[in-house]
Amino acid sequence: MQKAIACDIFPQTILAQLEKHLLNPRATSCSDSRLYRVLSVYDAEKTGYFIDDIPDGQLFQIAGGQIFKKEKKVRKRIMCENVQNRRKYLFSPIYKVIPLKGQQYVMTFP
Repeated sequence: MQKAIACDIFPQTILAQLEKHLLNPRATSCSDSRLYRVLSVYDAEKTGYFIDDIPDGQLFQIAGGQIFKKEKKVRKRIMCENVQNRRKYLFSPIYKVIPLKGQQYVMTFP
């Protein structure tokens, strides 16, 4: 990575987070949420919103069609309730969801 950084091929926003990431890299891809957010700005297809960016109490839909209600942050994860079965689930803050307004969809997955 040092050679790629030295070639000055990354935008400054990515470079700053990439250098921080390389000081203490994570074991899995996408577990560095700050780097993932910066890289997602350059995604070709922008579908959904990060669950961390929607307000508490907001209803949202995941790619599988299930509907959840965002409750609160628990350490680094987001606790949500499935509205069909009332079970609680923990989501990564960088999980992409579709916010719902009442019964109307704001946007849909392809």
